[in-house]
Amino acid sequence: MIYKRFVFMMLSIFMLYAGGLFAQFEPSCLFISKKGDDARDSLLIVHLEKKYDVTVISDGAFYDSVLTVDSLKQYDFGFFSESVRTWTLEFGVPQVKTVPIPMFLLEGYMSKSILMGWTTQPADTGFGTVTDSLALNNGNKVLIVDDTGHDLSAGFGLAEEVTVNSQAHVTSHANLTFTVPEIDHIPIAVSSMNPEWTVVMGVETGTTVWNDDGTELTVSDTTVTQNRAALVGIHANVNEFITEDGYKLIDAGIEWILGGAQEPTDDFVTKAIESQSGRFMAEFNRKNSSGLAPGFLKKSICFEDLR
Repeated sequence: MIYKRFVFMMLSIFMLYAGGLFAQFEPSCLFISKKGDDARDSLLIVHLEKKYDVTVISDGAFYDSVLTVDSLKQYDFGFFSESVRTWTLEFGVPQVKTVPIPMFLLEGYMSKSILMGWTTQPADTGFGTVTDSLALNNGNKVLIVDDTGHDLSAGFGLAEEVTVNSQAHVTSHANLTFTVPEIDHIPIAVSSMNPEWTVVMGVETGTTVWNDDGTELTVSDTTVTQNRAALVGIHANVNEFITEDGYKLIDAGIEWILGGAQEPTDDFVTKAIESQSGRFMAEFNRKNSSGLAPGFLKKSICFEDLR
């Protein structure tokens, strides 16, 4: 009896230690920035580093073909800043459509057929930037169109106007980015300046998108979306002015593509079990927030009976 009490006490101590290790789990983020060091992205990166293990690379890594599909698999998701030069992605390898991890975008231009394949229309029609109007003073705002309470809505309700950044008065610079998608998607918010311009949206795994030449992919095509993707269209010129509500939309988008909340939760469960053979097993369960396999991360450690 004393032996069993000792073993369970040691297991309890170990489980507390292991719980701390699980709590420190940070999904890995591959942050793609213009030339890898665009100063406009600095505050975004600081924000992401609060929750994620962030690696910053240059958009030129695609154009220079230094990336491979397999090398991208080590990351839990990719974050494409609006600062990226889309031409480096258009002519790069691997193609954006074949990136094997969930993707989060700030750049609406990436919705073009040669990249994400969300629209076949040209710039300013199928995708573009929102430049504020001095008369309307609302180029920095979006209108929620989701009426389902979707996670991507970040708790905002139907017809609610959200101020994404605080630079409404800047009329000479682009403020937000948009797309006019021609695929199945989850509409969340449109520009307050034009309801045709989708600024916040999601794309589910298995969605049929468009080929580079504007023809529709078939379900057997390997570049039909393999993971979730989300857009919150914010121009890099206003990154430093993103509001708390703007970050709520960004955080919600990332959490959705990963498949769950990233904060430690009460779903951590531990238990100690004595098997019939006299072995003791400590079992740890934590909700999987990596997006790689929905469900739970489980770790079992067995202790041999040394009596």
